Formats: sequence, C-alpha cells, structure tokens
Amino acid sequence: MGYRWYDARDLDVEFPFGHGLSYTEFEYRDLVVTTSDDGLTVELTVTNLGPYDGREVVQVYVGVDGSAVARAPRELKGFASVDLGVGRSQQICLTVARDDLAYWDTRVHGFVVEGGTYRVEVGASSRDIRLTDTVGVDGDELSIPFTLDSTIGELMATPAGAQALGDLAGQMFGDAAGGDALGVDLGALLGSIPIGRLADFSGGAFPRAVIEQLVDQANSATDSRRTASDSSSGVSAE
Repeated sequence: MGYRWYDARDLDVEFPFGHGLSYTEFEYRDLVVTTSDDGLTVELTVTNLGPYDGREVVQVYVGVDGSAVARAPRELKGFASVDLGVGRSQQICLTVARDDLAYWDTRVHGFVVEGGTYRVEVGASSRDIRLTDTVGVDGDELSIPFTLDSTIGELMATPAGAQALGDLAGQMFGDAAGGDALGVDLGALLGSIPIGRLADFSGGAFPRAVIEQLVDQANSATDSRRTASDSSSGVSAE
C-alpha cells in the first residue's frame, strides 16, 4: 500500500512516507507559492538549528480540497536535498510542472488539470508538514461531446440543450414542466438521469431517434459557439 492510501484513511503508520532520522534539527520558514502557465513555483528558507551539520530532504505535497474526483489528501510533487552546516540557512526553490497537477479523465481519455484551490504543503515527510499555502489554478477547458449517457442536468447546463429539453419537457409534462403543479422541481428531479432514458419515460411518444437528434443538435450548437469564440479571439482552428 502506498502512503496516499494510508493518508486518505488517516491511519497511523510507524514510519511515514519520506521519514528520515537526523542528528540535527531544521527549521522551515518564509513559504511563497506562485503560479504561472507552466505550473507552480515553491520557495522557502531552511535553517539548521541543531548542533551538527546535516542533510534535509525538503518535500512538496499538493492536495485539492473539494475535488470533483477522488484524490488522496496530498501527493508528492517535488523534493530537494540540502546540506547545511550548523546555523546555516539556504533558500530552496522547487517547481511543480502543470502536467504534474493533472489527473486522468475517462471522459476525454487524457490528462486534465482541474481548476480550483490547490493546497501546497512543505515538510519532512507526508505526516510532518511544516508549512502550508493555497493557490488558485485555472483548469483546462474541456470539450466533452454529449451522448445518450449524458445526464439531463449536463445538457441543461448548455443554452442549446436547455432550450431543446425545455421544449421536450413542455410536450411531455405540459404545465407541470415548471414543477408548480406537482410541487417539485422537475429539473432537479430528473437532472441525474441519462438523456437516453427519456425514450422510456415518454411512453413511446419520443422514440430513441428523436432523443439522438436532440443530442446531435446540442453538440452542433456547442461546436458552433466554440468556433465563433475561437474566431473572435483570433485562435486558429488548425
């Protein structure tokens, strides 16, 4: 089992990941984390406060609280070994490449950087965290085509899908489509249901071919808006 499994379950371990013994003592201070298009830059100062010369392995961990995917509380993203004499200090600078922040997204079959607030921790092991900071990271823009397995809520989040589904709901439920007649919010009630299941719910009134056409229309409208946006910003389609 790796350290991330134990950390995710907050289980006690005898020797934490990255743990090492030393005859001296090191102080960590002045943590500064900056972001760029290339990733993160982590800077700090390490001082040998003990009575002996020594070596310390400074470790950088990154976590994403509230991530949309299952992640360990922290993942090692970089480390540096520094030799310091008694009373000596040294500034450490480590970089975390943007690609190292990515996770594998099964929807696009590729690595994706999730946007949000990243927690950057620096310490002597995965359980001996000395300094912590947070930074905002812009996520990758994804182009995920709709399928019959896409949820109603996902289609409703797009203007084209919302209009098409709104018209469909009106035909299926009439005045109750707004939810007032039933005392419920149909959008919230049906949001997690795959769009392909509408063929079953309609009792045959809307066959699978109609649902497939709705999905194709939503994809076409999304592609058209993206092309128009790229053209207005001077981005080449090639």
